Amino acid sequence: MIQERTGLGPRYGYEVLLDLARPWVIAVPAISARGEIGDRHFPAGEPESVDCRLSRAGRLVLDAEA
Repeated sequence: MIQERTGLGPRYGYEVLLDLARPWVIAVPAISARGEIGDRHFPAGEPESVDCRLSRAGRLVLDAEA
């Protein structure tokens, strides 16, 4: 869906999505992810093995922006 909505390539879009869920990259994770998003020492799993949705903070930010 990221690729379709943003026009980003599939691998770049996936990395952006993972960064939104990684607490060491962004102070308030905007995305809540289930699956292997990786860590500082290990890569993330394949896109098919990760499920995500807006976190509570992400929803709050989008609602405030609207």
